Amino acid sequence: MVEDTSFLELANLCAELEKTTKKKEKSRLIIDFLRRLKEEEIAPAVFLIVGTVFPESDQRILEVGGRTLWKIEEERGKQAPLIQKPLTILQVHEYFEEIAAVSGKGSRKRKEALLESLFSQASPTEAEYLTRILFGEMRIGVNEGMMLEAIAEAAEMDLRLVRRSHMMLGDLGEVALRALKEGEAGLQRVDVQLFKPIKPMLAEMSYDLKEVFERHGGETALEYKFDGARIQIHKRDQRIKIFSRRLTDVTKSLPDIVELVREKIKAGEVLLEGEVVAIGANEKPLPFQDLM
Repeated sequence: MVEDTSFLELANLCAELEKTTKKKEKSRLIIDFLRRLKEEEIAPAVFLIVGTVFPESDQRILEVGGRTLWKIEEERGKQAPLIQKPLTILQVHEYFEEIAAVSGKGSRKRKEALLESLFSQASPTEAEYLTRILFGEMRIGVNEGMMLEAIAEAAEMDLRLVRRSHMMLGDLGEVALRALKEGEAGLQRVDVQLFKPIKPMLAEMSYDLKEVFERHGGETALEYKFDGARIQIHKRDQRIKIFSRRLTDVTKSLPDIVELVREKIKAGEVLLEGEVVAIGANEKPLPFQDLM
C-alpha cells in the first residue's frame, strides 16, 4: 500500500521552487512531484502549490486573520510541536475544508482551535508554508500559467488543450486530475456547462499601437471601454445565475440584471458575456467604484 504524501514533501518542494529563478527548473520540480502523487492528492496539491485552497468558483473562504495566526505562532513558539505522525497533503486540505465550513456563533474560537491543532503538528518549514497559503502569498514564483504548463508536460499533452479545459472548468485541480489520470481523452470531453462559470479571456496590456496593429495583421477594431464590471450570465428557463470575471456568484448583487434577462431573453438556454454598467440620475455611467 502506497503511503500518503506528507505535507513536508510539498513544503520542501516550495522551498526548492523559491530558490531558483529558472523557469525550466521550476517546471521540472513540479512535474516530478505531480507524477509521484496519488490520485486523490493531485487536486489539493496543485492548489496548495499555487497558494490557494479552493477553485475560483468555489464560494468557501477560510476567514482567518493575521492576529489569529500571530497568536497561534506565539503559543507554538513556547512549546515543542506535538508531532506524532507526519502531516499529509490530504490532512492539511481536510483541515482547511473544516475551517471554511465553520460558521455561526463561536465560529472564531472553533477556527482557532482547528488552526492550533494543525500548527501543533507542523514542523517549522511546514508552518511557514501553511502561513503563506493562509495569507495567499506563496512568493515562490509559481502562478496559474506555470502550473498549467507543468500539468501539460507531466501528462505529455498539448498545452492548448490544457488551457482550453481550464477555461471551461475554471478548476485548476480538476484539470490536473483529468490530465494526469484520464489523459487527452479526459480533457477532450470537457465542454461548456451551464451554471459552471467559464474563465474569461483577458486583454493584454500594450503601450505601442504599432505593435498592436502588426500583431493584428493590419486589421484592428477599436471601441469605447465602459467603466463597468465584466460578467457572464447563465440561463436555463427561469433559472438565472450571474458570475464575475473572478468566477464569483454575484446574482444577488444584480437583481435588476436578472429581471432584465428574464424579460428580454427568450431562449431556453443561453450564456451571455459582457460588461454591466451602472447609470446615474443624469443618465451617464457611474464610476466603477460606485458600481462595486
